[in-house]
Amino acid sequence: MKERLITLACALGALALFLTIFVRSESAVDARRDIPRPTTEERGGNGYHAAMSWLDGGRLRTASLRNHFDRLADQPGQARTGKLFSNTQTVQVLARLDSMAAAVNMRDTLDVTPTDSTVDSLSNQLTIATIAFGGAAAKRRVAYAATTYPDSVPAVTLLPRDTVLTATDGTAFVQVRLHAGPLPDSVVVTATMRKFHSDSLPGSPVIFVVEIKP
Repeated sequence: MKERLITLACALGALALFLTIFVRSESAVDARRDIPRPTTEERGGNGYHAAMSWLDGGRLRTASLRNHFDRLADQPGQARTGKLFSNTQTVQVLARLDSMAAAVNMRDTLDVTPTDSTVDSLSNQLTIATIAFGGAAAKRRVAYAATTYPDSVPAVTLLPRDTVLTATDGTAFVQVRLHAGPLPDSVVVTATMRKFHSDSLPGSPVIFVVEIKP
């Protein structure tokens, strides 16, 4: 009999602990306190105050949806027309770019043996590297542009294209391809990157010079 009473007491104690931990009060006050609203500047464990502060620091406009829906229309910064989505949206946070620099020698020499019909020569890879906080800066846009000297010779082509994306290690490159016709003395290639709010990235542009030697 004594053992049964002990077993019953333990069972009741476990049930009470379960109710305390997992069952929330249904009162309006407790519900408001226990259930944080996801799209808000709330500072609690499930709030987004840190994310909103970081975005504001990067000049990206943010708005809190903490207020009741009938007050959101009068909140500054909200669109006057269109739809208002109050459900939680997935946000991808990218590593913050700090700067860029050349990853190879910025002066290259391309030895060319021209023929009467074609010239199809490739330079070495003109590679840039990025520095980022919070991980590698992958899939970031790098704009390359080429200028030939003298400018009277045929234009060159940048391979694979003049705008490329950084790889998983935060680097990107192009190569200069020459075409048939008179050879330039040199080709100046600039690599440019910008931040999300259009300011130039520190270190941009990176300038490469490819000297052509027949």
